[in-house]
Amino acid sequence: MRLEQQIAKSWRDVRRFTQRNSTASSNQRSSECNNLITDKTKRLKRQSRYAVRRLRRIGRAALRQPKTHLTFAGEIIRNPAAMGAICPSSRTLARVIAEQLHNIPTTGWVIELGAGTGNITAALLHQGLAPHRLIAIERSPTLAAHLRKRFPNIQVIEGDASQLSSLLGEQVTDIQAIVSGLPLRSLPPTIVKAILGAIQHHLPQTGLFIQFTYDLRLASKTADIPMPCITSRLIWRNLPPARVDVYRRHC
Repeated sequence: MRLEQQIAKSWRDVRRFTQRNSTASSNQRSSECNNLITDKTKRLKRQSRYAVRRLRRIGRAALRQPKTHLTFAGEIIRNPAAMGAICPSSRTLARVIAEQLHNIPTTGWVIELGAGTGNITAALLHQGLAPHRLIAIERSPTLAAHLRKRFPNIQVIEGDASQLSSLLGEQVTDIQAIVSGLPLRSLPPTIVKAILGAIQHHLPQTGLFIQFTYDLRLASKTADIPMPCITSRLIWRNLPPARVDVYRRHC
C-alpha cells in the first residue's frame, strides 16, 4: 500500500473515532440534562403538593378557629410589613421552636417577641413552660387583646419590642430565653438595631435567643445578630418555608 493510501486510511479512522466519541458524549450530556429536568420537575411537584396540603390545613384550622385567622388576615391588610407573613405559623414550626427550650432552667422568664395570634405561644405552653413564666410582647392592640383572651394565664404586654427595657421594667430580671417571630429583615435598620441591643442586654450568660425567618439564605444567618449561632434548622412544613436559628448569649 502506498504512503498516500495509508495516510488517508488513518485520517478516516480518526474521523470515525471522533464522531463516535462525540455522539456518545452528546448522548451522555442529553441524559444528564434529562435527569436534571426530571429531578427538578419531581421536586416542584412535591413542593406543590405540600403547598396544597398546607393550604387545606390552613382552611381546616380557620374553620376550627375562625376568629384567630380573621384577626390575622385583618392585621395583614392593615400592616403587612409589620406582620411579615402570609399566614400563621404552622404547628411544625411552632413545635420546633418550642423544643429548643427543653434544656433551659425551670426558673426564670421566657419572653416572646411578636406573639401574633399565639401559635408559638401555644406550643411553648404545650412543651411544658409554666404560664406564669411566659411574657408575650405584641405591638398590635388587636393581636394583644386576642392573646389575652386566648391565654388568660400568661402576661401580655402591648408595646414595641425596640423599647423592651421600658416594657419589662425592673421586676423582670431573670430571663432564660427570648423567642422572636419579628420580621427583622423587613423592619427599618434603626429599629432592628434597638431590638437586638435590648435582647443582648437582657439575656444573661448562656441565655438563648431563638429567631425564625423566611430568608433561607445561609449568608443572612448571622449578618446582624451579635451572638454566635449554635444551631439552625430549615422547616419546610410551613407556608412559606422558614428557618429557625438559635443563638447563645455566651458559649
